[in-house]
Amino acid sequence: MHARGVRGLRINLYSDYKKSGRTAEPERVALRNRFEKLSDIAPDGWHVEVIAPLPILADAAPVLAASRVPVVIDHYGLPGVEPPGSVNGRVLLDLLRRPHVWMKLSGPYRALETAAAADPLETMPPAEWLKAFVESAPERLVWGSDWPHTPPREDSRAGDGPDPFRPIDYGRMFGDFLMAVSEPRTLEAIVEANPARLYGFA
Repeated sequence: MHARGVRGLRINLYSDYKKSGRTAEPERVALRNRFEKLSDIAPDGWHVEVIAPLPILADAAPVLAASRVPVVIDHYGLPGVEPPGSVNGRVLLDLLRRPHVWMKLSGPYRALETAAAADPLETMPPAEWLKAFVESAPERLVWGSDWPHTPPREDSRAGDGPDPFRPIDYGRMFGDFLMAVSEPRTLEAIVEANPARLYGFA
């Protein structure tokens, strides 16, 4: 798998969290347990990617901060309705300042939530969070498309036919990200230099 370009193992607690009605307690324990197991078996040069809502990430911050392998947090840390200046937001930014912690800037339609629900077709990055991440660790941010844009859990057909993927244009998604970052050196780092280091690209 390493020879074919695989560089990480992934923990997904986002789906379980949404399915459980946003009851975080089981996922808090699950993240700690799963992370410890995966970090123990990750080969050299691999990382553990974590997708979990911000409250769960903040709760597990001591475990992630002490990791012997790089940690990649997915989907902007899924902050939901919390701003960077919130208690959990500050914990996440402190965690990101650690030299082994990375942030994947992908799936803006998953990242934020209004009082009602996230925009299922959102392509603009969450501006306040993006700014905070760039200020905290521009050398450990990587962009991701989140293609093929799987649907929200509530729209999944659960085996009763193909899922209706979100009709999001790749060019628009990437273009919105380019406009949101704009500063050339930071943009080059996020889309080229940083992923080359993280994934071992030539």
